[in-house]
Amino acid sequence: MRSRWVWILVGIALVLRLLLLTFHETVEIDGVYYITMGKNFIQGNGLRDIEGNINTVFMPLYPIFTGVVSLIVSNGELAARLISIIFGALLILPVYGLARRIYDQKVALIAAAITAVYPALTYISSITYADSLYLFLITSAMYTGYRALQSGVLKEYIATAVLYSLAYLTRPEGWLYILMTALYVLWHKREQWKKAIKPAATVLIVACLVVLPYLAFVYTQSGDLSLSSKGYVIYKFRAYQPFSEEYEKNIFGLNEAKDDILLNPYKVRGSFVKEVIAQSDVFLLRYITNLVREIYIVIPKVFPFIIFSLFAFALRSWNKDEWKKESYLLMLVAYPILFYPLFWVEARYLLPILPIVILWAGKGIVQIAERWKSIKISWMITGIILVSLLGNIFANHLIDSRFEKINPPVEHKQAGLWVKEQYMHPRIMERKPWVSFYGGGTFVNFPYVNSYDELIIYACNNKVDLMVIDERYTAPLRPQVAALLGYPNPTLYPEVHKVYEEQAYPPKKSIMIYQINCDKKLF
Repeated sequence: MRSRWVWILVGIALVLRLLLLTFHETVEIDGVYYITMGKNFIQGNGLRDIEGNINTVFMPLYPIFTGVVSLIVSNGELAARLISIIFGALLILPVYGLARRIYDQKVALIAAAITAVYPALTYISSITYADSLYLFLITSAMYTGYRALQSGVLKEYIATAVLYSLAYLTRPEGWLYILMTALYVLWHKREQWKKAIKPAATVLIVACLVVLPYLAFVYTQSGDLSLSSKGYVIYKFRAYQPFSEEYEKNIFGLNEAKDDILLNPYKVRGSFVKEVIAQSDVFLLRYITNLVREIYIVIPKVFPFIIFSLFAFALRSWNKDEWKKESYLLMLVAYPILFYPLFWVEARYLLPILPIVILWAGKGIVQIAERWKSIKISWMITGIILVSLLGNIFANHLIDSRFEKINPPVEHKQAGLWVKEQYMHPRIMERKPWVSFYGGGTFVNFPYVNSYDELIIYACNNKVDLMVIDERYTAPLRPQVAALLGYPNPTLYPEVHKVYEEQAYPPKKSIMIYQINCDKKLF
């Protein structure tokens, strides 16, 4: 009977996420890359992205899933969202299973109910990011990992290794869960350490076998023998406040040849470890600042019901077995909290801790009701669910609010659809790749330049056909060429010709598209 309630909750979660799907007017930035990679993979062109490059920055599993599902629904954006929705709803199953194994049926049902409606989880399950699939895989691995520790059955360890490996193939930070699991097995069975060697080694060997083909692929494409080419790039990108002038200038500024941006993820090479050692004082200050911000600002934002989670520790009797159970969960929570400040801190990066803090919240609710009989479990659960349902309206604030989700770039989508009707696979220079995506073109980064002439040199070096000038990005981020947003004198700008214009009023933004004719350049 109770298992039936779990599937009812999965159904409720699925419906809620499908409703949220209708709220999204444009694809998300990462989704542009994932969807294009998936499309090209299915067409036999490899993991080639919107910029026309074989991509080793974004991991392959979500794009491949997207490509496969797009064969069924004939729409890459819808396919990406459906994958997120389905795995977001299915997340309830490992959450329920882990809570029931560690605590009891009552805590498991409470945790499953919160997971079904919690805003951060419902929202991330409706967008074209890999996070929903990643959360399902790591939480499933946490569940099978705990079962393996209890039963000692080798196939449970194999399943755990496979799931964590698939999580790594979804997001690169998944690799450390594999190493942590092997080390935890050795610690957990330290009193019989000889018996711990076989399962720990099994986890590592199976994981290596699963991920080895991708590691070989990364090596052939980049020449680097690394788990991902993302770490160093993200560390350098996040040295500056996103969208600040310093950020734009140091990342999107021109190189000396004026044919590329300064920090091109496909071409920049470096070692994260060497960078940290070379600037250890800068790294330490950055890490501590990020960690403090994460603990005191981001975690309460991600899960404001954290007070219930804390009661899971405050109102109980402790013994050796209790500490062993909680040490497993604490390890899994500590990893994201301590890892992400190395690079950058934002709300969605901490979503991997949510399944566990929700488990703790369920345990805390039960213990509060047991300690204070006048406080009913039903009251607390009803309150959390009602607040969560209301919170779904504001969940988009978890994603960057300055340029994207609160005021989606529908003008870019409309312009892209126009381009698709007028041009065949054009090369489009813009700050964000929406026109390129909806227009069926190749995206070229819009550089931070000192003058219009520099911009045209770069555009011609990169064989750009169309240039997007818009109120949303060009005006605040590329002020040197913002004059093109108005009605510029054609004699001053002979290399460009306006082919599309939409002058809009708030909350929509104006956008223009210029065709570039490099034969008319004056230099």
